[in-house]
Amino acid sequence: LPVGISFFTLKKISYIVDVYNGSIKPERHFGHFFLYVAHFLEILSGPIDRAAHLLPQFKCPPQFNYNMLKKGFIFILWGLFLKTVAADRLAIYTDAIFNNVMHHNGPSLLLAAYFYSFQIYCDFAGYTFMALGFGKMLGLEFMPNFNLPYFSSNISEFWRRWHMTLSFWFRDYLYIPLGGNRCSTARRYFNLMAVFLLSGLWHGASWTFVIWGAIHGLYIITGMITYKLRQSIFDLLNLNNKFKKFIEIIITFHLVTFAWIFFRSNTITDAFYFIRGIFCKWPNLFIDSNSMAYGLLAICILIIIEILQYKKILSLKIFFNMPSFFRWALLYSLIFIIIFAGIGSESGFIYNQF
Repeated sequence: LPVGISFFTLKKISYIVDVYNGSIKPERHFGHFFLYVAHFLEILSGPIDRAAHLLPQFKCPPQFNYNMLKKGFIFILWGLFLKTVAADRLAIYTDAIFNNVMHHNGPSLLLAAYFYSFQIYCDFAGYTFMALGFGKMLGLEFMPNFNLPYFSSNISEFWRRWHMTLSFWFRDYLYIPLGGNRCSTARRYFNLMAVFLLSGLWHGASWTFVIWGAIHGLYIITGMITYKLRQSIFDLLNLNNKFKKFIEIIITFHLVTFAWIFFRSNTITDAFYFIRGIFCKWPNLFIDSNSMAYGLLAICILIIIEILQYKKILSLKIFFNMPSFFRWALLYSLIFIIIFAGIGSESGFIYNQF
């Protein structure tokens, strides 16, 4: 298939619909149009930008902006860390398990499921951060694609934080045209399930992806049906808001992790064997000391950084206001971690195949 076919197809559909609806005017400059459709930074794995956001930027004369250059450098470094230190290290362990499911027991399968949740996030977010970073260096602002997704307190919020440009594309160009929320309850559930089934098919013509999409659709529908019941249980337990939020985040993370099993498994048979094996085959753990140690180190760093971001303690603005010595010490530390702990060999990005 042509490189990036799914991404430039979605971008062209959104452009055609926006022009038809009168949201934007037709682009008369073929160079600008094709640059929007297949910009080299976005075409492999997104983000799926909108014409109204990107086309006007192409028409502005490029100007050197030192602040954009600095921000771009930080984004690229963080993306490299996520990809080479976290995702590629974790991939060594997860590939060994998911490609040989029948030969592993419960602890190995469970650990691989957790590792894959972080691997796919770090792999995809790593690409996105690097794309955003190089875009900033060129004076372009692309749409953000991730916003701390594993801090979501429910599945609906997860999809507002994960692959945001794809989620918003399906919302604006499929869910709302189908009727969205402005219809009967049964039709609303049908619309949601249709969106998630098509989202699964977008990732590949395989039953594993269809089931993955269906699971997320069922998650959201079940969450809507049981919302009042869940709130009543929390009220009965008399939990404070922070602890309640923490429990919701943990539950959401595990629901997402369970669905990733189908997403990653080579076949449906492997996926069901994987799930049975988690509960039935104990207690031996497959050990790969290097990939496990470096992977856990990267996960710890990621969690610390994202907790600081979630609590508004750390941001680019705060970082650039730090004393220069402390700022450069952090940057050099990150560079050394990438050099000494990152995987140096060439490896593709997971979302390149979609």
